[in-house]
Amino acid sequence: MEIERKFLIPDVYVKELFERDAERLEIEQYYVTVGTTEERYRRVNGDCFFVVKRDTGSSLSRLETETPCGGNDFEKNLPEKKGRIIQKERHILRYENLKIEMDFYKGELSGLAVCEVEFDDENQAKEFLPPYFFGKEITGDARYRNRNLALNGLPET
Repeated sequence: MEIERKFLIPDVYVKELFERDAERLEIEQYYVTVGTTEERYRRVNGDCFFVVKRDTGSSLSRLETETPCGGNDFEKNLPEKKGRIIQKERHILRYENLKIEMDFYKGELSGLAVCEVEFDDENQAKEFLPPYFFGKEITGDARYRNRNLALNGLPET
């Protein structure tokens, strides 16, 4: 189970956070099924994965399975994609023994910067106090879910 909270990164902190020393991943993904179950193909630093996420009824948690796929599966399934391909650079940091994934979007979603914090349980998630560089919380805001970004583009603010 994936338990996380999601926040916008304010423009004033994007450059500072982008330049921090962190593990960096180049990610491309697209959706082939959307709804209470999402199915997507994801390429991370060239490696392909098939990912399935299922809603649990909580805005904090979802069930996720990730399976490696063949080298050309990403391209082969492109005709099935719903919406646009999402491109982003992910930076992974540690903060107070927690993993923070910062996504800096590219292409049609350029300018959007989001961070996700992963937790061991929902109590830990609820008790978390965001650091100074986190902006508005968007955990329950469906407009910022990757599937909706793929289908609808950047949300109106």
